Amino acid sequence: MTKHRTEFIRIAKTHNPQNLAGRAALSWISNNLDEVSDNIIRRIPEQRMGRSDLRDYCRDAGNPVEACFLTVMAWGGMRTDHLRRMWSAREKWSSALNQLRDTSELSRKQCFNLLWQLRRDGCLPGARAAFFTKLIFFMREKNDGYIMDQWTAKSINLIEVRNVVPLDGLGMVDDSVCDEHYQDFCECVEGIAGEINQSPDVTEEILMSKGGVNPEAWRAHVKTHYT
Repeated sequence: MTKHRTEFIRIAKTHNPQNLAGRAALSWISNNLDEVSDNIIRRIPEQRMGRSDLRDYCRDAGNPVEACFLTVMAWGGMRTDHLRRMWSAREKWSSALNQLRDTSELSRKQCFNLLWQLRRDGCLPGARAAFFTKLIFFMREKNDGYIMDQWTAKSINLIEVRNVVPLDGLGMVDDSVCDEHYQDFCECVEGIAGEINQSPDVTEEILMSKGGVNPEAWRAHVKTHYT
């Protein structure tokens, strides 16, 4: 067993579930976007949200997918310039998000491809895999599509001692990533989940860990050891 896997298993035993995260969606959207219709604004939550509540919110068909997108991006900390670029292209991606949420037969690879194709065609400006896999995680009915951002990707690459997920020169998930990488990543998350006796979505949360001025133990480990 590698030292990084051993350390992750040790740290995972002390994990405290994540509570509220990200920004309060309504105030963030109101301060940064001008062209949001009243029927969408009315459905955007005022409070910060935790993972479970955000997942329930996004899977509620009464909430427009545009409102779900905005709320997920608030939770995930999207840059405001990327938010504006994405919002200006909403007519190009809204139907895909409806398909993502309403078509339970789609596999996680197919969901990834659905959004990757939009990204390739220039319809997801400002949202690479690190952000559009958040939409898969929160909006899809099945709980087997996990967030593949720079921290979960670096974590998996360290633990597996191979480049499961390609990263660019800045350490971000590269645009060359494909559905096979995503499938491999998700299977790795599920394998580790069995080792720490946690559900895969909780395992992904532990892999992501918290950053900031005082990062949690696993995030600190990744920042120290990932090159």
